[in-house]
Amino acid sequence: MIHIAICDDEEKDRRELDDYCKKFIGDSGNFTLKLYDSGEAFLRDGGADILLLDIEMDGVDGIEIKRRLAREEQTAILFVTSHEGYMPRAFGPQVFGFLRKPVAYGDFAEKMREMVTYLEKRYRYIEVHRMSRKYSKEEGGIEKILIRDVNYIEAKRKYVCFHLSQGSGEEESFLEDGSYGYWAEKLQDCDFLEVKRGKLVNLANVRKVRKQDGMVYFSDGTKLESSFRLRQSVKDGFEQYLRDNAR
Repeated sequence: MIHIAICDDEEKDRRELDDYCKKFIGDSGNFTLKLYDSGEAFLRDGGADILLLDIEMDGVDGIEIKRRLAREEQTAILFVTSHEGYMPRAFGPQVFGFLRKPVAYGDFAEKMREMVTYLEKRYRYIEVHRMSRKYSKEEGGIEKILIRDVNYIEAKRKYVCFHLSQGSGEEESFLEDGSYGYWAEKLQDCDFLEVKRGKLVNLANVRKVRKQDGMVYFSDGTKLESSFRLRQSVKDGFEQYLRDNAR
């Protein structure tokens, strides 16, 4: 379920965006939609996956909302504004662009498709068979794990070890009853890259790759050394990932 919020202190602009959202959503049951007439009202309610946000508002403005949401890095923001002078201050990793009022539906729909694609990729999950500490199938079970929570996977004899990001709400690592080759193929279109024989890294969780030794640093502070053989391809792969996902 994707939660959309419209935050604008002008009623006519809220109404227009509301109509555009309903047209875009159509009969899909995969969306919810809420409207807010102030930044304070939006912040009190707890957030959204997609936020259509005015910049200049009385009280808490769009720039301040973006600043507060940057701590979580989960809301995709599209600024809808008639004040282009504020745009340099409004850029950020969560900002997918700007639409100038009055908004054309074609431009709106194009940006919405971009954000929905991003969110669907971010919230993809995989089903894993988590093993108990005794490596017993019977004591484990099938679970759903968000791909975004996986830092890297590692071959461990006849099992695979999943290493999750700190703060994911899960234990940091667990064994899974599957082969490394299976997961390498399963995750090949999910921005995973082999950094060492038997180790696949989720580039979405990588903060930087150090050029001199190929050390991979994750956003949660953990790190992993890439092999000498793959060091250049890891560096090139990470840089290509950044280019492909630049906003």
